[in-house]
Amino acid sequence: MDKINEKLAAIFSELERVHPDSQAHIREAYLHLLSCFTYLAHKKGIVLEDIIGTVSSHSESQAFHSAKQLKAWSGIILEALMNDAPVKNDENHRQLIHKIHSYVRQNLGNDVNLQTISEAVYLHAVYLSKIYKEMTGMNLSEYILRVRMEEAKNLLENTSCKIYEITEKVGYQSPQHFIRRFKQYYGVTPEIYRKR
Repeated sequence: MDKINEKLAAIFSELERVHPDSQAHIREAYLHLLSCFTYLAHKKGIVLEDIIGTVSSHSESQAFHSAKQLKAWSGIILEALMNDAPVKNDENHRQLIHKIHSYVRQNLGNDVNLQTISEAVYLHAVYLSKIYKEMTGMNLSEYILRVRMEEAKNLLENTSCKIYEITEKVGYQSPQHFIRRFKQYYGVTPEIYRKR
């Protein structure tokens, strides 16, 4: 295990030092790691896909935008391989969901989406989306919309904020887009909702 960690540390040390954001080098490192993990799994008599799910090397590697993300992913896979256990761990996943929800609420006024969240928690976007859906029964985008709409409703009911101010506070770029989404969600415009 120590030798494996040393090897990983060497790979990521060079990658982060020389090519931290090069997609070509990140993809090359991903494919190398995938090959190593497959070999390790084979030696332990298990199938790598049982650990990480169905692997598509192209789409998986394209979703890593930094060496840091790839490093975090490889740590999770390596730990699962060493423990002969699938990555699916309900307690870890519950903690992840809590972390995601906290991030969304704390960054509501910013551009919060699957990609920014996956970068914040150092997980592959496709993997994160899958886990979120499995654990909550809804898509992450649905949750983000719900939180935005609930906060907009709260601001309309309890503050004198102008519509453009609420627009910014809940993470929309234009009042027109916010008004349209609010009406789709609640059936009335923010102005009409406030007058009720």
